[in-house]
Amino acid sequence: MSIFTNKNLIGTPNLMKNSRYQNSLEFTPIGKRQTNNGTSNRSGREGDKPYYRGLRDDVGESFMESSFDNTVDQLDSTMDFNKMPTVSRNITNGTNKHMLGGKEIVGNGLSSIKELQGESQKLETENYNLKIKLATLTRFLDQTPEEQRELLSQNVELKQQILQLTREMQTLKDSVRDLNSSNNKENNVESDQIDNIKSNYKRIIQEKDVLLSKYDDKIRLLKDELILKNADQHASDEALDKIEKLQFENEKIRHEAETLRDEIRYLENQGMSRKNDLANFMEQDRAKDTRILAMQTEIEQWNTRYDNLKSDYNEAIKSLDKDNGQSKNELLALRSKLRDLEYKYADAKDNLERRDMSFAQLEEQYSKSRSELNSVKLLVDSLKVSLEDREREKLELRNQLISVRENQSAAINSEEAEFVKQIDELRKREATLLQKNQSLRDDVAEMQDRLYQINVNSSGSDQRLKNSEKQRRELEDKLLYYEKEYELVEHALNNAESENKKMVSDKSRLENKIRLLEDDNRMLSSQLRDSQQIPAHSALNELENFNRKKLEAEKSSLIDEVYSLKAELQKATRELEIERSSHIDHSKGASYQTLISERDQLSFMLEDSSTKLKKMEAKCAHLKSIIDEKDLNIEEFESRIRMMEKEKAYKYQNEDSEKLQLLKDKANNESKLKLLQLENENIQRELETQANFYKSKIDALLLSKEQECYRNGHSKDRNEVDPVISLLEKQLEDSQKTKEELNKKLNDTISSNSELKWKVEKLQKDNDQYCDLMNAMEKKEKYVKIENGQLELKVKDLVSDLNRVTRHCKKLAEKVAELKLKGNTEISGSKNQGYDLSSKYDNLQTDNAWLQRKISDLNDKLQSTSISPSQSNQSLKISLLSDELQYYRAKLYDINMKANDFQIMYQFIMNAVKNSNAFLQNDILKLTHYGVYPDYAEMKLRKLDKGKSLSFKTLATFVLSAVRLKRRTEKSEKRKIKLFELRNEIEKARLSLI
Repeated sequence: MSIFTNKNLIGTPNLMKNSRYQNSLEFTPIGKRQTNNGTSNRSGREGDKPYYRGLRDDVGESFMESSFDNTVDQLDSTMDFNKMPTVSRNITNGTNKHMLGGKEIVGNGLSSIKELQGESQKLETENYNLKIKLATLTRFLDQTPEEQRELLSQNVELKQQILQLTREMQTLKDSVRDLNSSNNKENNVESDQIDNIKSNYKRIIQEKDVLLSKYDDKIRLLKDELILKNADQHASDEALDKIEKLQFENEKIRHEAETLRDEIRYLENQGMSRKNDLANFMEQDRAKDTRILAMQTEIEQWNTRYDNLKSDYNEAIKSLDKDNGQSKNELLALRSKLRDLEYKYADAKDNLERRDMSFAQLEEQYSKSRSELNSVKLLVDSLKVSLEDREREKLELRNQLISVRENQSAAINSEEAEFVKQIDELRKREATLLQKNQSLRDDVAEMQDRLYQINVNSSGSDQRLKNSEKQRRELEDKLLYYEKEYELVEHALNNAESENKKMVSDKSRLENKIRLLEDDNRMLSSQLRDSQQIPAHSALNELENFNRKKLEAEKSSLIDEVYSLKAELQKATRELEIERSSHIDHSKGASYQTLISERDQLSFMLEDSSTKLKKMEAKCAHLKSIIDEKDLNIEEFESRIRMMEKEKAYKYQNEDSEKLQLLKDKANNESKLKLLQLENENIQRELETQANFYKSKIDALLLSKEQECYRNGHSKDRNEVDPVISLLEKQLEDSQKTKEELNKKLNDTISSNSELKWKVEKLQKDNDQYCDLMNAMEKKEKYVKIENGQLELKVKDLVSDLNRVTRHCKKLAEKVAELKLKGNTEISGSKNQGYDLSSKYDNLQTDNAWLQRKISDLNDKLQSTSISPSQSNQSLKISLLSDELQYYRAKLYDINMKANDFQIMYQFIMNAVKNSNAFLQNDILKLTHYGVYPDYAEMKLRKLDKGKSLSFKTLATFVLSAVRLKRRTEKSEKRKIKLFELRNEIEKARLSLI
């Protein structure tokens, strides 16, 4: 894996994108532990973790799920989060007193006051825990989750792509405008040139026509004069001179007509090339039209999908709002009922306080209980001794953990040293191979120079031939030596490959070791937790058994005393039995009826609350199912959106490649046009030189002819003048025909140029319209992306609200269940009080309750002294373990990065060796031209391809790699600083534990 990949590294956990509660925290009260039967929002979390521990685990998970490229920011966030809010000692002592949660040490069915006091303290602790939950949730929600970071990075990448596309579109627009402006300028210049040529041509033709008419008149006059004056030779000579002058002027006119023809042909060729260029531009514009139409169809599809998504989201939000409203109404009703129950509870508490005042007067009668308390103290001392033994076992386990970690760090350091040694050896081998390559190249250059000298001096004497043969033999020996060295280099490369494989296997072995050590850490931490929990539970069980036996003995003695007192009362008060029985029956009947009515009311209320709770649970289940379905739909939509984004990126890449090809074609066409212009200029020059050459020849011939005519002028007849005139007439007719043809061609070129101008203007208008459409579509895409992000945030908020509502519902259900138990206990207590027989039995029961209160106070003191330090130690241990896990994972990440760098270096060395091999083979092939022929069957030589020019892609990748390497070095330095701080914190935690 190279530096530029975006895959997960070896050893780092995969992101849990499909999980529903990726960044959610589960709250558990301080005074409670979750059981397996209790409802919980997350399935993967343990049931008996306290609140702060679950919070740290969640933070650790969110930290470890992110890639180690952002470890610096993550470390900052986790270090700030580790600082838990401080709590006063009075509050912690109050919460520790009720850690066991509702387990009664003394329970004989008549301790309603004790239960109510415990329930009030539980409610206070739960209220405090809810406050802590609010603080922690607000703090946790302030930190941005990883999904939002991914969305932000994707938005940034898309914005960069859009900016690149807009830049490329603007460059294309500018190039098209420049081309159009240049075409317009050239067309205007050409049209001006053509108009000038036409006007000049017409003017010249008119002048020539006038001259020709004058010459015709003169020829006629001369003919008449010749007919009249045949005898006069002097007049005939003048006529011949005039005819020759006319021929010379006719040839000049013909030459000018030919030059005009050449210019018109050149203009026609330029017009054809311009037509071809415009046709190419038309084809490019058509291709752009097709692409824009395809983009429009795609954007319409996106808009339809977005509308569908929006409608689904709106429906889901409406349904969730309705369900939330119903649940809120039901919660308000339950809260009102809870308030009523709290008022009743306050009244009961006042009654209990009054009874406590009456019970306080009987404290003097129970001096016997002090001896029993002493025995309880002895039991407490024995339990303390057992706790000290358990703490010793803990220290031993800690020492084992420290030794395991030290061994682990020593193994990692030794393996790192081995890796460093292997890297140094590979670098040394690379340097030796490069030196050998350079020496081989120098030897080959020397051999080439010698062979060249041999070829130059081949005409020398026999001694030079002998020296050349010797040098040839030496070269053959060197070839054999080079072949042997080549085999040795191949062997070294094979060894390097095997060593690389060993390194990969060692790396996998290290990863397995680290996993095993992490498993051992987890096992040891679980053993520590069990060892912390076992002594407290065992001591509590022993206390409960002892108190049960004691209470059973006291109950039996009290029941015997009651029966004896009943017998004495029956004997002593037979006379007043009728009055007392009547009075007692009346009072008992009234109290019994009131109790029955209260019981019926409570049962009715409990039934109503149970039915409403069932309805709430059904609604919660229905809401959960709806949310699961929506989550699945959202995941499907996200997968589709990712696929579409990938397809978009692929299309953009194709468009970029096509644009580059178009630019290349444009550059090629421009270079071809320049070459054609140069060729035209060369041809024109050659034509001018040829025309001058032929003119000079014609002038020489005309002079020779004039001399011959002058010599043989006296011997000419009349008939000799007639063929010259006929030739001139034919030439005039031919020139007129060519003139008409040239006029037609000029008209055709003018019409074609006007059509091309009209097409260019039309294309410019279409191109502007397409640019406007593209800008509008880009704005729509941005707006759609923004709305999609807002909808996703709304869905996340709704999911978090629903989770919060379900948690509150569960807590209310637990409270209602507790109220049921309270009602049942109160009804049973009222029944027992209704069936009491005497006031003495009541006094004995109150004394028993006072004893129970005293014992519970002692048990609370015992709990506050024994359990609180172990929890603080446990939190320190958990924080230490999580910090060590982070440290080891960061170290594993560094090792993986080093291994990847080694792999890249190995590939680079292999490529360098292959290139050197190819250079050697090429040099050996060059030697064959000088008569040295190695064994091709053994060497298996191949000719090298010609070196390619440096492409823009390689240069861009080189610049990107340099930037990324710089960023990576900066991040690695920051990571080292943070890891050093983490290590110091780990050492401080170890020292505090010891």
